[in-house]
Amino acid sequence: MAAAVEMPHESGGIQQQQQQQSAASLVRRETRRRAAERVGAMTTRRPRTSFSADQLSALRRCFAESPYIDVHQRVEIAAALQLTDTQAATFLLNIIVVESGRV
Repeated sequence: MAAAVEMPHESGGIQQQQQQQSAASLVRRETRRRAAERVGAMTTRRPRTSFSADQLSALRRCFAESPYIDVHQRVEIAAALQLTDTQAATFLLNIIVVESGRV
């Protein structure tokens, strides 16, 4: 059997492929740079909520009673715990995700 010999026309294909990969790499780098610039231009994020032990136990107790709480119940719970509706909703959603094993 004859040994495989690289033909000149094949090396041109390899060079073209390397150039395409290099161009794609540049595009990805540029996209990341632009994204970083946009992040810096956005407003500053609100710090993470630190829940008290009482708030955590109350939210966990509510979840244990019913994993899917309707909006009206959630608003009442949030008001009673001095949280925003969004904070309560996010916490309960996170519990659902963790409990379902999706994390």
